[in-house]
Amino acid sequence: MKYFIYIFLLLCFVACSEPEFIHPELVLEGWIEDNGHPFVLIHNSYTASEDVDSVHNIIENKTIFWGKVTVSGDEVSDVMTGKLDTTYLPPYHYSSVDIKGESGKTYEVVAEYGGQKVYAITTIPDRVGFDSISVELLNDKKGNVRLKGFLIDNDECDNYYVLFYRYRGEKQYINCFLGVVSDIEADENGLIQIPIYNNFSIHKLKNRGDKNNSRYFNEQDTVDLKLSAVDKTSYDIWKDISALSSSSSFPFLPIYKNVKTNIVGGKGYWCGYASSVYSLVLD
Repeated sequence: MKYFIYIFLLLCFVACSEPEFIHPELVLEGWIEDNGHPFVLIHNSYTASEDVDSVHNIIENKTIFWGKVTVSGDEVSDVMTGKLDTTYLPPYHYSSVDIKGESGKTYEVVAEYGGQKVYAITTIPDRVGFDSISVELLNDKKGNVRLKGFLIDNDECDNYYVLFYRYRGEKQYINCFLGVVSDIEADENGLIQIPIYNNFSIHKLKNRGDKNNSRYFNEQDTVDLKLSAVDKTSYDIWKDISALSSSSSFPFLPIYKNVKTNIVGGKGYWCGYASSVYSLVLD
């Protein structure tokens, strides 16, 4: 079941409005964090005109193991090293220990493979953090916990945020359901209230076996929350991805659409994050 996530990600970047043959494109999914190393996944897109024998066949044929991925910043540049990583799908990522992201700086990524070349640029904003997080046990939904984050945003700049989470013991962060917000949602005092929900549609694909069949977290869950400041381009991309994962929860709504991309020559995303992480034990 976990391989369904890979199909989901592949289809996120495939147009379906036209039935004609579409050539596979190079897809890059990557990010660089403030005080963190760059992380990149590259693969070929899946097209509706292709024959699919099995999910394993898709992964084998679409994963790119021998690409050249270069990340550049202010006066620094490095060709990234590839590594097998079954935590993610595709199960192979590229990274660099020689480059660390810094807030306020711009970073470019270039990926080359099989005669194809794609690139993108992103910026890392200033780091932000919650002023407080409320944890409420729901009396009418036994065992469920409502989380809400509170953030004060009083500056005159346009600010954008994406909220991620993971259960303790997991490596990969997942975007929270409805967790893409901007300062346009602040009240007259600059207060932004962000409800914190698990992404139930993704967990159904992963087949975690959760007892919880709602957007709420469970009592006694141990959760890492990550609030990331992003630039406007990254915000627009995550807004589309969030809408896609939301609509995929409903059987009569389409899950296919063109997700915004900042990858020139291909599809995907390259985002800069300035993140604050919170570890919670929900009791």
